[in-house]
Amino acid sequence: MSAYSANSAEQIPTVIPGTRQPLKSQAKWKRVIVVLLAFIYIVSPLDLIPDFIPVIGWLDDLGVLAWAAKQVFFNKDV
Repeated sequence: MSAYSANSAEQIPTVIPGTRQPLKSQAKWKRVIVVLLAFIYIVSPLDLIPDFIPVIGWLDDLGVLAWAAKQVFFNKDV
């Protein structure tokens, strides 16, 4: 074993600190509102891009779902 491989474990950080705190500092009712609005948009027939267009129509729903997940799980101010 070389000297480099023996010391390389000491150079790797064991914990990478995160800057976001999921779900801890958010108001529960605001998370519920975001989830409900996203759900209503996804199941609603009125979309920005209609769902009868096979792939492109589902992408806006996926975008709303991703936005809602980000708001609920990662934003502190929602």
